[in-house]
Amino acid sequence: MSEEKNTEKKQFKSKWDNYWYYYKIHTWIGIFVVFVLAVTITQCVQTVKPDVYIDLVTSVPVTDSSIALDGVFDDVLTDVNEDEKKHISISTLYLSEEMKSEQDMAMQQKMMLELAAGDVSLFIFDKTNLDRYITQDAYSPLSDFIDLTPYQAMDGKLVERDGVPYAISLKGSKKLQELGFATDDLYGAFRFVPEKAAKDEKKMMEYQNAAAILTELLK
Repeated sequence: MSEEKNTEKKQFKSKWDNYWYYYKIHTWIGIFVVFVLAVTITQCVQTVKPDVYIDLVTSVPVTDSSIALDGVFDDVLTDVNEDEKKHISISTLYLSEEMKSEQDMAMQQKMMLELAAGDVSLFIFDKTNLDRYITQDAYSPLSDFIDLTPYQAMDGKLVERDGVPYAISLKGSKKLQELGFATDDLYGAFRFVPEKAAKDEKKMMEYQNAAAILTELLK
């Protein structure tokens, strides 16, 4: 009996040695692929997918606490991704008045990319950057997403181009005060809706979330 076991062990070892000799590289590649897939799947599961994208474009830095918007607007947001979470992605672009430094130039390039091909639905500008970028053909008329009737009689509330309101002042916003913004001299504007996005139900839901947030900021 022991001789049979010894024979089996020798045969197994011989087969293993033969396999390892010819397929060692393939085995390591297989292990590596499985490892990469496991890491990728874990990251995908743990990644929080935003339900709306916002860019805050200012000429002075803002505090991290003032842009921590998750949870603030949950009552008015739709869970676009159906992941049982409502997440707002907000990016800050700091573009100073002088626009002289390399950082300014890099931020300006990023801003132009955001206007042309970003995921952003809502821009929030300070006055300096509103004046700088409102001339770009990169925005949707405000009336596409919010009712402007309450604001039409307010002097300086709406920022128009060729008679069409494209941005709206947030001056006097109680929500901005609650969030700790140092200034309320800010303006909201919707990025234009690309043709492809207009046919994408979820993308349009992101725009509706952006409209809901802007409406809250106007209170």
